[in-house]
Amino acid sequence: MNNPNSEINTSQHHGNDNNKSTCPVIQAQGIKKVFEEGDLNVEVLKGIDLTIEVGEQIAIVGASGSGKSTLMHIIGGLDDPSSGQVYIDGNNLFSLQDKKRAQLRNRFLGFVYQFHHLLPEFTALENVAMPLLIQGDKPAIASAAALSILEKVGLKERSNHKPAEMSGGERQRAAIARSLVANPACVLADEPTGNLDSKTADMVYSIMLDLNRDLKTSFVVVTHDYHLAKKMDRVLTIKDGMLQEL
Repeated sequence: MNNPNSEINTSQHHGNDNNKSTCPVIQAQGIKKVFEEGDLNVEVLKGIDLTIEVGEQIAIVGASGSGKSTLMHIIGGLDDPSSGQVYIDGNNLFSLQDKKRAQLRNRFLGFVYQFHHLLPEFTALENVAMPLLIQGDKPAIASAAALSILEKVGLKERSNHKPAEMSGGERQRAAIARSLVANPACVLADEPTGNLDSKTADMVYSIMLDLNRDLKTSFVVVTHDYHLAKKMDRVLTIKDGMLQEL
C-alpha cells in the first residue's frame, strides 16, 4: 500500500459501477491518539484497527468521551493520529500533502454531522450542488445531480426552499443528500439523528440504508441509539481506547 506522495490511486469504482476494486474503502491500522492536558497525557485511542469494505454499514456506539468522534475525524482525514496509518482506497492518507489529502477526501468520502451545516442563504438544491461546484463541475451538471439525489431522499418538491423554510428532518435529509451528491465510496456520519425525534430519526436511518443498497455506498455511523445501530451490518464500540465488536 505504499503509494507515491505525488499520486492518488483512483482504482476504486463506486456508485452503481459493478467493476469494483477489491481494496477496502478505508483501512485504519494501529490508530493511537494522545491528548495533552497540562502535565497529563490522555491516551484516548490505544491502537485501533478497522477495515471498511465496499457497501458495508457500520455503527459505532459507546459512552460520551470514549473517542468515537475522534476516531471518525481521523479516518476521515480531519485530524491526525498520534501514530498509525489510514488508507483510503489503498492511498496512505497521512503521507499525502494537504492539498492531495483534501482531494482524496473529497473524492471518496462524504460527511454528515449532528447539525446539518447547510448554508442559510442558499436553497436546498444549491446547498446539495455545492460539493460538485467546488470540484469544478458545470452548474447545470451539478444542479441536475443535486436534484436527482434530493429526489432520492424525498425532497424534490423542497429543492427551492432555504433551510429556514424546512423542518429539522428535511434539513438533515438535505445534509445527507449533500454528502452523497459526489457519489462517495463512504459516508461518515457523526450522530446524524441526534437532534431529531424518534420517528424522524427512524425515517432518516431508513433513507440512509436504502441509499446504501441503491448506491453501494459504505456508511459508518456514530450514534447513541442502539435500536438504530442494530439495523447496520456491524455494531462496534470503543471501550478503554480499543475497538470491540458487539
